[in-house]
Amino acid sequence: MNEIDKFREIYISCPQPDNLERWDQIETKLGKQDSSRPYIPSSLITAVVGIFLFSATLVGVAQAAKPGDHLYPLKILTDNTIAAVARNPELKVQKRAEDIIKVSSDSGRLEDAIKHYQQTVNDAKKEVQEKSQDQQKLKQTLKDQDKKFTEEAKKEPAFSSKLPEIINEDKKIEGEIKKDQQKKGQSKKE
Repeated sequence: MNEIDKFREIYISCPQPDNLERWDQIETKLGKQDSSRPYIPSSLITAVVGIFLFSATLVGVAQAAKPGDHLYPLKILTDNTIAAVARNPELKVQKRAEDIIKVSSDSGRLEDAIKHYQQTVNDAKKEVQEKSQDQQKLKQTLKDQDKKFTEEAKKEPAFSSKLPEIINEDKKIEGEIKKDQQKKGQSKKE
């Protein structure tokens, strides 16, 4: 006889309490228990977790999207949200610049990437002005991106024809930032 059999015999030989003959009588002996916690069906929990996982996966996949892809607007939305939470509008400019470099050899996508980049630069400029943030950081970010664009143009001849358009727009924004800084400097002197 092994140990499990011994324990089984001991368990069976134990007398049941006189006042409780069956397990289903526990509720009648204890009374109905009132739970202060609301019942949440497991299907609801499963659905919420499923939606969360699907959304997280979709956002992750969208980060690989390129201009012209169906998930590209979600990528822009995600990048803009991250930049807003971080209070760093330069971050979204950097992301759009990276998109230009990624598609520099694809002329069809390049036009779309340039359009989104220029829109993002204008939005970032307005945001920096409205929130009285450091405009010098945006100006430096534009200069850094222009350097990266120039390096990419050396590698990708198709991109080099679009380079002046991008750099001219960046220089225009840099000039506007400089004028704004000069106006602020004059108003502080007065």
